[in-house]
Amino acid sequence: MPMKIYSHVVTVDAGLAPNPFHGYCTSAVCTPSHMNARLKERDWLIGHSPAADGQRLVYAMRISEVVSMDDYFRDRRFKRKKPTLTGRAEDQCGDNMYYRQPGGHWCRLPSHLHSSAEDMAHDVGLFVSQHFYYFGDNRVPIPVRFRELVQDRHGLKKRDATLTRS
Repeated sequence: MPMKIYSHVVTVDAGLAPNPFHGYCTSAVCTPSHMNARLKERDWLIGHSPAADGQRLVYAMRISEVVSMDDYFRDRRFKRKKPTLTGRAEDQCGDNMYYRQPGGHWCRLPSHLHSSAEDMAHDVGLFVSQHFYYFGDNRVPIPVRFRELVQDRHGLKKRDATLTRS
C-alpha cells in the first residue's frame, strides 16, 4: 500500500512538538504542521535529533487523522493536551492552545513553551497518532537502511514508500 514518510529535525524535544502524552502523539506546532505537509491517514511522520546528537530517532508516528487547529481545541478527546502553567511536566507542555473566537480572531492559551504573541494567519492542519513510538531522551540510532530519511536542515523531507507484508 503506497504511503508517504516525512522526516524532520527535532531541535528541541521538550514535550511540545511532538507531544506524546495522554494517549496520542500530536504534531500541532512547529515544523511539520506549518510547512504545508500533506500527510494523510496512514502516512508516517518521523523526527530525529540534529547532526550534533547523531541524528538519532526521537519519535515516529503513523497518522491516524488530520484535524484543524480549531477542531483540535474543541474536541473533548484532546482536553488534557491543553497547556497548564502548573502541575506535571506533560501537562505544562500541552500543544492544544490555539482557538478561534466568534468572528474569526485567533487566541492562544498561556504556555511556558510556545510564547508567540502573533495570531495565526490560517487554520493549519495538525497530525494525530494513536500508533507511535516516542524515545525522547532514549533516542535510538536510525538503521542504515533508513538513513535516506534523515533530514540535514530545517524543513521536511518526503519519501514515497510502499508498505509490503512479510
